[in-house]
Amino acid sequence: MSLLAPKTVPMFHFTGDKATTPTCPIDVQPNFDPAMTFQSYHSSDSNCTKSATFKIPFFSLFPTYEEWSVDAHEAMPGHHLQV
Repeated sequence: MSLLAPKTVPMFHFTGDKATTPTCPIDVQPNFDPAMTFQSYHSSDSNCTKSATFKIPFFSLFPTYEEWSVDAHEAMPGHHLQV
């Protein structure tokens, strides 16, 4: 996710009156359940009292080069902006 973040800078307002991005942090966690082969995102609450979580499966079906697009869909800017 840290490699994708610089690519989103020109797309969104991160500060000021027009801020369009959430300020809640995202915790990346491994998912060791072999039955769960896809990434998942769990949002924070509206007051950001806890971090959002992005779970990456240890047993992935995706090739490494496809992980970037799925990571962006699940975390930032994907569901993290949507929720």
